[in-house]
Amino acid sequence: MRKYQSPRAETVDLEQTKRDAAGIILAKSFAVIIVLTLILMVVSFPVGIYTVFYTNLSNSTAYSSSIHGIVLLVALVPFKIPVETSVGTAFVAFLIVYAVFFTIAALQRVGILSSIRQFVSGGQDALFRNPLSATVIMLGAMTFGLTVLDIAQTRGGLPTGQLTGDPLYLFLGITMAPLTEEFGFRFTLIGVPVFLVALTSSRSVRTAVRAMWRPSAAWHRGESVQTPSPPAYPLMRVFAYVLLVLSSLVFGLAHYLSNSGWDAGKVSQASIAGVALAYLYIRYGFHTSVLLHWGVNYFGTAYAFLGQGLWNIPWTSDTGSSLSLFVAVVIILALGVPSFMTYVYKFLKRGSLGTGGSIT
Repeated sequence: MRKYQSPRAETVDLEQTKRDAAGIILAKSFAVIIVLTLILMVVSFPVGIYTVFYTNLSNSTAYSSSIHGIVLLVALVPFKIPVETSVGTAFVAFLIVYAVFFTIAALQRVGILSSIRQFVSGGQDALFRNPLSATVIMLGAMTFGLTVLDIAQTRGGLPTGQLTGDPLYLFLGITMAPLTEEFGFRFTLIGVPVFLVALTSSRSVRTAVRAMWRPSAAWHRGESVQTPSPPAYPLMRVFAYVLLVLSSLVFGLAHYLSNSGWDAGKVSQASIAGVALAYLYIRYGFHTSVLLHWGVNYFGTAYAFLGQGLWNIPWTSDTGSSLSLFVAVVIILALGVPSFMTYVYKFLKRGSLGTGGSIT
């Protein structure tokens, strides 16, 4: 016998069902965008190799051209590592490192595919249970936010500037920067100090070493990203986040002082990016900050450089080729808007619930 329900209760149930159905549709749509972004990321590896080795990206240099060192910037101090190799060899070597980091992040914790499936069925917290999915969401949120900031600053008379120089060397430099700059600004300015303090604060040597790779290991009793335990050493956590702010400011200043084409507007952009990069480093590990930086630098420009190499469309063009424009729309709008809203909601939720949630 059917239980009686008032018309009002039936209306409420119907509205709730509609909201649930709409939420599932939105979640599935967002999941499709995440998967599309991951596919474009994977494809960007051979795209970059093809661009360097099989297109006329530069009229003055080639993949066989020699390089005589790699500059490593630690804070504002440059160090040159003497290396005798070619543009092509260095390019492939760095891509191999990123491919390894990409694979590690995809397989960690619940795995990237499980994270996406759980997100569709169980809520957005699942996206933060896998380092790669969390990195992709941060990539979209950061790219969208920085694009809006760039538009506002430019209209306000504070230009960002742009890189200048030989396209092939620029592509190589953009490709190397995620690893070299994350080592110089995140690993050195955050990881090493956290390691030293952890080592002198009754932590085990193993914990201190792990904290260089993932600084949050220095204060979490547990290791699960899904259900992190309360911080055992709150002052260590405060110390790490003070370093986050300081390293981000130095990161922004370093771009402006690099004499590579950036203008004053780049200081704020790079500083905000530094906060996102340092947050991922502290929360998930060094490989995720490198991957986020790689996503902005390499993935964000690989298709544009392909357009220049194949069709002679400048990689700095506002419109670019149809391919690079498609990638830009995916990253900035399709991925960027919902990712930005997701992170805003996540931090607002954390602020209202204290230390609850999965954000460290």
